[in-house]
Amino acid sequence: MVSRRALGASPWVAQLCGFNAEREKEARDEDAIEAEVQGRLNDLLKVQKQARDIELAKQSGKEGKPMLPRFFTPKEKTDSSSVEVATEARLRFLHLRHEMLLDNAELENLWFVLQQFAASEQDQGGAAPEAAEHVDYDRYCQISVRCADVFGEKSLPFFTPSTFLRFKRDARGRIGILPLFHYIMRKVSMQQTRIYLSYHDGEGDGYLTEVELQAYVEKMIPSLPPLADLEPSFQAQYVRIAVRKLLFFNDPHRLGKVKIGDLLVSAQLAEFLELRQELNADSPKNLAGSWFSLDSARRVYSTFLELDEDMDGLLSPQELGKFGGGGLTSYFVDALFQEHVATWHARRGRPPSGHRKPRPTRMDFPCFLEFLLAWEDKKHPVSVAYFFRVLDRDKKHHLTSRDLHLFFRDVHQKWVEGGHYDLAMEDVKDEMYDMVSPKDKYRMTLQDILDSKQGDTIVNILSDITGFWRYDSREMLMQQEEQEEEL
Repeated sequence: MVSRRALGASPWVAQLCGFNAEREKEARDEDAIEAEVQGRLNDLLKVQKQARDIELAKQSGKEGKPMLPRFFTPKEKTDSSSVEVATEARLRFLHLRHEMLLDNAELENLWFVLQQFAASEQDQGGAAPEAAEHVDYDRYCQISVRCADVFGEKSLPFFTPSTFLRFKRDARGRIGILPLFHYIMRKVSMQQTRIYLSYHDGEGDGYLTEVELQAYVEKMIPSLPPLADLEPSFQAQYVRIAVRKLLFFNDPHRLGKVKIGDLLVSAQLAEFLELRQELNADSPKNLAGSWFSLDSARRVYSTFLELDEDMDGLLSPQELGKFGGGGLTSYFVDALFQEHVATWHARRGRPPSGHRKPRPTRMDFPCFLEFLLAWEDKKHPVSVAYFFRVLDRDKKHHLTSRDLHLFFRDVHQKWVEGGHYDLAMEDVKDEMYDMVSPKDKYRMTLQDILDSKQGDTIVNILSDITGFWRYDSREMLMQQEEQEEEL
């Protein structure tokens, strides 16, 4: 056994005793300890800042001199192998998600299960025949168990309590099986569409560029029955026409790409996917007004060719001025070219086809498509913003009485030259202000026009003699429509 004297002679015992003695002397309160920690942290931050400043100075070759902070840091270059691995992983994930969806045969079997359980409820309860179209929550849970046995985990997301509460219930707390089945079909269709769109997302950032959208449309064409007669020679033009609408209305900030989530819930993609329906007697009527129909695409392309008198693939202001029967005013067309044609090639990053240098006085086919889309749907907020940038020539972000006068002056001149009665321009401007009711009576902003829902009327009055005639004759036209409805 070690004696107490031997322990006292050990060096580590002496150090431990000294540490305890120092600790008793340095007993401090919490505020002192916090102040010490804060001071040491400040010292560390100063050292890091000095090291960072020295590194920046070395990179710029100005060691010892003050430097501006860096505002842009380029992305780190990755080797091709890491990109390929990331792409392959993403594609495998999408393939796995696709395998987890119900296919057409499974959806048919699901409908059979729904009918079976609804009918059995009628048999057991002795209810009326219409009860066969409804199920209560107990039957709903039984359907969930049966579908899990038949389809596995694929059906589980569609039979949750929250899904049951989505639907209107009758007096006995039952929901209709038909609305439930339609809901499941829409969910499956939307998930399939998201996966198909994501397959074309080359960067994996959740956005589709114009080129990626073109690849998606090209891949969809063979599966769309209404496009069975699409000639191979016209396919490239059709793709450009279709993609332009998807981009124009879903890229309001003109970034050149559209977010997949926004595109998925857009009315434009829904209109395009309507082409998946089989051709029947009602199809021509349903698709007659669709931008994505083959007849509409041919009409759009023919309109461009008719305006392009010199057949160089570009439209001059004089050629575009003949659009719609020549009702557009020269002042409006000049402003349109200044705003959208001059900036169009800069946004796309290349000159118009067939020319080495940008020529902002010529409008190519995609630029014409944007004008046509905005013109044919002037009520849409994107279209209103498109024309507001034209009317706001001084980039003040609002329209004044002077702006309205300059644009309506040419319309008024055409109106008088056409043999119509003379009218007071100030009265027309007052009518526009009354329609919009801007918050500032001297400034008409884009938001004021959007809130008033009168964007199409404002554009018609300030740009087109035909549009102004319709506005001036609106009461007569309404009477004619009422008489035609009575007949």
